[in-house]
Amino acid sequence: MQTDRDPDGTRACVAGGSTSAKLVYKLLEYEGEQPLSALIESSGLSRSGVEAGVKSLKRCDAVEERYHPTDARRKVYRLR
Repeated sequence: MQTDRDPDGTRACVAGGSTSAKLVYKLLEYEGEQPLSALIESSGLSRSGVEAGVKSLKRCDAVEERYHPTDARRKVYRLR
């Protein structure tokens, strides 16, 4: 797992990731913080594809997950 102190390592981890992880990363980079449903809609990927991409990005320490500000049942994702 990479840390914020190693941005090159995080970038390398993302670059070596799956296509879905790279797409989710770019969506978050361009659109900012997004809930899972928005990432699914924007990417055109299946729910499981987006979830796999997010999981991969979390392992790279490139994405952080938090609860939606108005709906605690949902989570939102943003780049670190």
